[in-house]
Order: sequence, then C-alpha cells, then structure tokens
Amino acid sequence: MINIILHPQFLEEKQYVFTVLLGEILGLPFEIVTDNQLDGYRISLPNGNAVHLPDVFWKTLSEQIAYDQNCLPDTVNVMPNNFDGSRLQVIYGSASIEYLQDQIILGADVVATVFFMLTRWEEYVQPEKRDQYGRFPGKASLAHRFGFLEKPVVNEWAEFLFQCLVKLGLPEDSRKKSKFQTALSCDVDHPRLWWSKMEMLRTIGGAFFRKNTIDELR
Repeated sequence: MINIILHPQFLEEKQYVFTVLLGEILGLPFEIVTDNQLDGYRISLPNGNAVHLPDVFWKTLSEQIAYDQNCLPDTVNVMPNNFDGSRLQVIYGSASIEYLQDQIILGADVVATVFFMLTRWEEYVQPEKRDQYGRFPGKASLAHRFGFLEKPVVNEWAEFLFQCLVKLGLPEDSRKKSKFQTALSCDVDHPRLWWSKMEMLRTIGGAFFRKNTIDELR
C-alpha cells in the first residue's frame, strides 16, 4: 500500500487529484494520511522510500478566498523527464528535481498543476474571456498561450510519478493493465423516423400524391 502524507487544508481537492493520478490512471492502491505539520506531500512506499512534492499553491490560500484571477500563474516552467526524454509542464512550482538513493525531491507542485488541468478552473475565474454564447475559447487558455493545449499533461505526470516510484522500489508490474476497444458513436438528432402512427400515415399518404415516390413507399 502506498501512503500519501499531506496537510489537510483543501483535502477534497488533493484527494481528487491522487484518486485520478494513482487510482484511475495507474490503478495503484493508496491511503491518504493527514499531517498538520507537513509542508508539502510525501508519497511513501512500503520500503520507506518516498517521492517528495512541494505545496506551492494551496498553502498560500485561504479556503474562503480560493480560486480567483490572482491565483493564475504568470508563466509555465518546463521540466525534462529523464525517464523518457519528454518535457513536463510545471504550472505551479519550479522545474527542479533531485534524485537520491531513497527519495526523489521535486520542485514542481504536481498536485496543483494536475488540479488546474483537470478542473480548468481558469475558465470560471475569467468570465470576460467567454464568447457571446458563454463558451471559453481554447485560444484564451493558459495551455494555448504556452503551447501545450494538445498535450495530455495529466497522463504525462501520472507516468512520470509511476517511473519515480519504480525507481524507488515499486514493482513495475504493480500498475493496472489497460485494455482498449473501439466504441463507435454517432450524433443522432432524430432517433425515430416517426414519433406516432399518425405521422407515419401522413408520410405514406403524402407519398401517394407526389411524383416519383415509389422508392419512398418501399
């Protein structure tokens, strides 16, 4: 069992992020333990090794005045992923990382970064950027401004954290096996040709009085 130790402030938001990252995407069992004295997050393995993350975002906020335009970042940092050579977006925190024998220490506030991408709360606090129909255009987003609108940021962070845990001793086969299948769908505006027998009779009757409607009657 993986233990996640964190400060209880904004607990529901933090639980949501770890449920998506570790539970839904990776399928890893975990337990959340709160610690009022902890400044950040510790993802701890049974062998005692751990990944340490800072709490850059929520520790500066009051739960009564959270999520306004003042919380939006001015820039986005990029951290190299040494496991696969990709580049990870750091919306909150720094791009620093330190690999030690029994722990990995990140400067990125991964939890707040993932929460930002999952909830897209930037759309809620910037109503002036919506169009005439109340829609928030992609071009107004932070992701578009910094060039990662089409990147699967949340999944990339999940994969990175998994590789960190593997490096610290988590068995590589402990994650869930993904299964893929094709699910075809279509946009149906009229699921029925007729909604009543009267409509059906009206259509058939009209076909008798129109020219070249033999195929329709068939």
